[in-house]
Amino acid sequence: MNTHVEPKKIGRPLSRKALLTLRLEQEVVDHFRTFGKGWLANVNDALKKVMKQEQARAEKKASAARVKAVLDKMTKKQQAKKVARD
Repeated sequence: MNTHVEPKKIGRPLSRKALLTLRLEQEVVDHFRTFGKGWLANVNDALKKVMKQEQARAEKKASAARVKAVLDKMTKKQQAKKVARD
């Protein structure tokens, strides 16, 4: 008979969140505090939303740059062929 018992875990569970001090303007704090309990989670969600928008904007910009580079290369090839024919 196995009588092994797992020890209870003590303390907070591990989190992927960083503990830091952040200074915000009072009007920002007041706005988020109107949401009540869990207002810091709302701040985190708002920051994450902005982060994802910035990442999407950067990806779109990089994608546009790649498309432009391909089109420029194609244009140069077509111009070279035209010069070779003339």
